[in-house]
Amino acid sequence: MSKDHTSFSNAGEYSVSSRNVKQAESEALKSEIPSGRRYDPRPSWKLFIWNPQKKEFLCRTASSWCKIIMFYIVFYLFLAGFFTVMMIVFYSTLSDYRPTYTSKGGESIMSSPGLSVRPIFYRYISYHPDINHIYASYYVGSVDEFVEKYNNTRNANMGLYRNCEDENAEIKAQDICDFDISNLAIPEGWGYNTRSPSFIVKLNKVFDWEPELIDGGSEKLPEDLRQYIRNSNGTLSKLVWLWCKDENNTVQFTYSPRPGFPAYYYPFLDQKGYLSPLVVVSVSSPLPYDQDVKVICTAYAGNIKTPSLHIYFYILSDSSA
Repeated sequence: MSKDHTSFSNAGEYSVSSRNVKQAESEALKSEIPSGRRYDPRPSWKLFIWNPQKKEFLCRTASSWCKIIMFYIVFYLFLAGFFTVMMIVFYSTLSDYRPTYTSKGGESIMSSPGLSVRPIFYRYISYHPDINHIYASYYVGSVDEFVEKYNNTRNANMGLYRNCEDENAEIKAQDICDFDISNLAIPEGWGYNTRSPSFIVKLNKVFDWEPELIDGGSEKLPEDLRQYIRNSNGTLSKLVWLWCKDENNTVQFTYSPRPGFPAYYYPFLDQKGYLSPLVVVSVSSPLPYDQDVKVICTAYAGNIKTPSLHIYFYILSDSSA
């Protein structure tokens, strides 16, 4: 009995002391409230924004706000300064006139040029031999747009070009050789009103690339091209050779102005108004209806690694158009 009574007595004393502590805390808070204001023990969002007793705004005093603002000012100024210094160091390694890595030495992933073609197409050049057909008109428009931009560049920089076809002319690396597209043999409607279409082939521009020319009699060239060169009676030389054929070797092609790109147009050094030499390749023998014809055009130079361009033609007949 005495032990139970003692436990009950201790519990009662603890309960009383807890209430006394809470009451004392409440009285202390009340004493901090200015006279004339009612004490509210519940937390208030107004006190979070501004606590008049502690002079705190958003739970921070004026000195605390000054310290944290100064910290972030210094922190972000350091980041901005560090970024600026890094950009200055980075741009000091770059040139305004040439890329850091070029085709010389094989550092660049574009160490040799590829071939590109106009008109632009997706997988196939497929059309009906009627110039008003939607596909034919698209291909004609694609080539005409390319030619228009080419001529606009030439006309805007006419005073910068020189005639490089003269064999006795001394051509410097920075010279810009003229290329007059009006001298090309272009069929009406680029041949898309017939089964003998034409297309433009050019070498992509690679900075400071110079071709390693292959002699016209070299066995590195296909026999058909070598025969073409022999028949030219020496008028063809110093070219990056271009030759097209179909898989079955049944389609004949013509080239304007020549089957290749003259070496004096290279290297490309980002000269203002630079014009890439073009070759118009025309199908001279009509393509069959409703058959896939795969044409492979290849550029030949000692330092061209991926020279082939594949073009698929599909001529629609009246029944399939």
